[in-house]
Amino acid sequence: MKNLKKSCHSLIQKQLLNPVDETSVPSHSLPKEESYAKGTASFQEVYRYLPDVFSDKMKDSLSPSVALYAVLHLANDMKLRLIPQVLDVEV
Repeated sequence: MKNLKKSCHSLIQKQLLNPVDETSVPSHSLPKEESYAKGTASFQEVYRYLPDVFSDKMKDSLSPSVALYAVLHLANDMKLRLIPQVLDVEV
């Protein structure tokens, strides 16, 4: 789990450095004492690139639920706000 969290953290930090179109970020009301730095990261992108940073043995044990668990821990540790996304999926 420690390696997974470290890898997720690295991938999230890379995403946060990318410029963001403010109109594409869902808006939510903020309590008065909260403020957020600009930037977004996508779980889908984190999960897509995780296998690239893992050994073959770790790739075999990776699943979306385990990766999400690591990201939830990171969100708590890093005080990140998680915003649900609606994805356009063609059937």
